[in-house]
Amino acid sequence: MTGRRLFAGLAAAVFIALAAGQSAQAQWHASVLALRTNGSVLRPGDCVRLDLLSLDAVPGPITARVTYRYTEAVTVKDSDGKERTTTRGATRERPAGPLLDALAPLQWMPLDDSLCFGEGTLPGAYLVEVVLRPSASGAPFATLRTCVVFDNAETTSPAGAAQPNGSADCSLLIRGVKRAESGGTIYFEGNFPASGLYKAALVRNNRIDALLEAGVYQAGPHDLVIVAPALQQAAGGDIDLVILDGETGASTTLARFAVPRGN
Repeated sequence: MTGRRLFAGLAAAVFIALAAGQSAQAQWHASVLALRTNGSVLRPGDCVRLDLLSLDAVPGPITARVTYRYTEAVTVKDSDGKERTTTRGATRERPAGPLLDALAPLQWMPLDDSLCFGEGTLPGAYLVEVVLRPSASGAPFATLRTCVVFDNAETTSPAGAAQPNGSADCSLLIRGVKRAESGGTIYFEGNFPASGLYKAALVRNNRIDALLEAGVYQAGPHDLVIVAPALQQAAGGDIDLVILDGETGASTTLARFAVPRGN
């Protein structure tokens, strides 16, 4: 009996150690991998262009599968045979991407551009999830997320139907610049959950110009502050600003961002 108890105790300890190791690995991947899009607010005619950014060297093999979750309009018939339009949740899953040996520091890789917005597309939040695996059928080792808002003033929800997800359903979303101060300090507006692991990447022409691992912090649920000389040095140029919450693996992108000059 004592031997069985000892074996059970050792097995439990090994299981806990493995679980802790997997959790630490997932947390590490969430802090060094980000998703870049062609903007956080998109309009009719736009397609979501989704890229994977590696902020550090990541060993492989790695393959990525992209899933989109959103609200769509559908036509249904009632008991009298009359048609009406309502809304429902929809999921679109893309095939797994190619297998990569590894990712180099500051590398980027295109993932998908198949989700496009037309005149009849419902406005609201479109959630994007990227699951990373060591093979197409392997167990996931990290899940990354981003969210974009489709803004179309000419399209509304069907009468009586539930409203589609709004920007509030994007837990992390950067909308634009609130104000700029001297010394490379810029305040941004959007949705920013409390996190101690915010990072920012400055991307120009598909190349990461700078990685900001300090001086990026939440000043309130709708305010993010970046204090970095790299921003001041980039003033006057257009870049993509990618914000990463390393605690959750969520990212958001302010595309074609013209860096303002401080007062």
